[in-house]
Amino acid sequence: MSPLVAIRWAWDRPLVAHAAAVGLVLGVLLLVGRPFVVFNADEGVALIQAHQLAHGDGWLLDDAAPRAVRPLGNGTLSADEGANGRAAYAKHPLYPVLLAGSEKVAGDAGPLVLSVAGVLLAAITAAALATRLREDLGRPTVWAVALATPLWFDSGLVTALTLGAGVAGALAVVVASTVLDRPSTRRLVLGAAGAGGLAALLVGLRSEGLLVAIGIATGAVALAAVGDRRWRRPALVLAGSILAGVALAREAESIAVRAILGAGARTVSVPAGSGASFLSDRLSAFWNTWLAPSPAGAAERGGLLLVGLLALWVAARLAGKGRSTLAVAGAAVVGVVLYVLRPLTGVADVVPGLLPACPLLAAAAGAATAAPRGDGTRRLLAVSAVVAAGAILATEYWYGGGVEWGGRFFAACLPLMVPLAVEAVARLGRGGRPVVWAVAATSAVLMVLGVVTYRAVHTRTAAAMAAVDRQAAVAGSAGGPL
Repeated sequence: MSPLVAIRWAWDRPLVAHAAAVGLVLGVLLLVGRPFVVFNADEGVALIQAHQLAHGDGWLLDDAAPRAVRPLGNGTLSADEGANGRAAYAKHPLYPVLLAGSEKVAGDAGPLVLSVAGVLLAAITAAALATRLREDLGRPTVWAVALATPLWFDSGLVTALTLGAGVAGALAVVVASTVLDRPSTRRLVLGAAGAGGLAALLVGLRSEGLLVAIGIATGAVALAAVGDRRWRRPALVLAGSILAGVALAREAESIAVRAILGAGARTVSVPAGSGASFLSDRLSAFWNTWLAPSPAGAAERGGLLLVGLLALWVAARLAGKGRSTLAVAGAAVVGVVLYVLRPLTGVADVVPGLLPACPLLAAAAGAATAAPRGDGTRRLLAVSAVVAAGAILATEYWYGGGVEWGGRFFAACLPLMVPLAVEAVARLGRGGRPVVWAVAATSAVLMVLGVVTYRAVHTRTAAAMAAVDRQAAVAGSAGGPL
């Protein structure tokens, strides 16, 4: 069997085989990135809470535990607290409960397995949506969601980002399949129940999950308003079910937090604004979470990614206009070379902005042409993604998500965006092949940079924790306070 025949045979395997292969790649990336060391404070508090629950120690921290658990923007430290005491992470109680269950089943690897499972769910559901757009887009979408978006990086974090993305994708699939496939009454009832349950789960996992659920409900309303008349009734029923699920989840979560923390329950939060005007804060948020190619103060390194991103956009634009393959390939090569130069600077840094961390979206923006009209799935995804992303941008912290890779608050929007992006690039046809290869190459470069960044941060954290343990041992042997 020749290599080309073998590749074609492998590519023609069922979607589940591609998902398994993606899972294997994610597992290798995790191992190379030195797992089992926290990347940020959010991971730490979630794992502390999950570990307590898994070992039957309840929600509240021992009085002897450090008063400060989580870093805040003003440099102080705190924990969720109320009349009953303090908890490391009670803001969204569902997530540490899931983490505790995974720890009981798979030990320390459990929370990471849960994160990888979230990526696979997001990839599979996005592939199901892409197949509704065009039958041959399922396989490339699985790989694109898992390895060409920030979700591969998020799979190594214990922050519910990937689970939220997976649930958002599942919710969109339920809405699309129920509304657009002329459901029977029984299927409509089941679809409504599933949509309400998934919306509640999404809200229980992430704060921005509420906005994504509302975005998908708005997409369903758009189908009822301007789509086929036969979509109207099921679309409105599912939109109502999603909103009901959101409301019930918010109320249940509020009750749970009060039950855990007691009267005066207060969870850790920081102001969304900087004190400047709303417009100024939103522009800062847009830069930090969509465009920033590097952390503040490292513009000389990140500039390579922005120029490379522009070159990819130009390549896709040229291909969309039917320009020569040589011109398209030339622009694509420039983009790849600039991305390759970034890790050669030798400095491990995160890529905060969604676009530089996901070149596929920039290529899709350049490739965008007039899409076929009348497709309900396309309208559902477009409206849902725009409303959800807009609502998150309007309410997120002005500085973004802190130390992040690819605008982490928008992770749950990716299963809605990527099918549209893959379709836009696929419409370029043979003339767009240089763009496809450039997106694959730049995504591979980002994986190298991400793994190097993971290893650097995890190594520093492990060294710091070892130093704390040594100091504690010295203080304990001397009879001093630990």
